[in-house]
Amino acid sequence: MGDLLSATSLILVVVGMLYSLWYPEIQKALDEQVPKFKEDRVKINKAISGVLWTRSLPLAILALIVSLIFTPDTLKISYKIYNQIATSDVATFFRNYDSVGIAFCVVEILTIGIGLHVLVLSIKLIKLRYFHK
Repeated sequence: MGDLLSATSLILVVVGMLYSLWYPEIQKALDEQVPKFKEDRVKINKAISGVLWTRSLPLAILALIVSLIFTPDTLKISYKIYNQIATSDVATFFRNYDSVGIAFCVVEILTIGIGLHVLVLSIKLIKLRYFHK
């Protein structure tokens, strides 16, 4: 279990670092004012596309793939913890308390959260780039 937590934590660190490095660029692209006329949009559309295809979407895909890889383990651990809570008294619960399993689930939830947040930002960039009127 410790190896599993170490692996997910390390991956979350990588995803978190990329998120913190790339988020300002993603937000800057989202804040761009897209001109009304198509001819005036070329430079801004190129910048938005660059951020979308080299920052936002790769990060969202990475975080969500990592989440999918560890989802079966997260579900097993969550089910075990749920059963322990539902069938144990307080003393038994704390005697069998699995802090590593709970920490693993928390790391997985954070990774899913980052992935979904960046996916939403990617969708906004797609709308801004390809569906702006």
